[in-house]
Amino acid sequence: MSRLLFILGIIFLFNQCDNMTKVKEPNIKIQVRIIDKVDIDKFKDLGCLFYSAKIELLNNTDTLIKFWSMTCSWQDNWISTSDSLRLFNEGCTRNFPKLLQFKPREKMVYNSIICVKQPLNSIKEKNVKFGFVLINEHEISKDSEFDKVLSMKIKELKDIIWSEPFKIDK
Repeated sequence: MSRLLFILGIIFLFNQCDNMTKVKEPNIKIQVRIIDKVDIDKFKDLGCLFYSAKIELLNNTDTLIKFWSMTCSWQDNWISTSDSLRLFNEGCTRNFPKLLQFKPREKMVYNSIICVKQPLNSIKEKNVKFGFVLINEHEISKDSEFDKVLSMKIKELKDIIWSEPFKIDK
């Protein structure tokens, strides 16, 4: 009987060790892929080098995620680990907060332009990340609260989901 308990104890310990080594996937996984350098003549005076990029968000959960983003300037929800790097938005005429639904296992893809403040050498070959500032459904009750909640979260680095590291080396 004691031998059986000993064997069960060993099996239990090995199972616990195996469970501790598993790395938990983030609820939302973000990947940024730099596609190519682009020339945007009408914005040359901004002092940026422009790169086209694909940003993919994956809902790694089995639950629906509801979050707020702007209808046109969705880039407002994004920050960077480098002051020289930002997502470019050339502006729009009608822009307001909208509640979006991110279904379980769904992938959202944003085709974007990245503005790199010159000189490129400051970030070339460095791993940089974009962070998505998650504004949950119940954090805003009226449109005018969006900017205040967004600013507070960025200042406190709260509810930011970081992308996998990427490089701009083109």
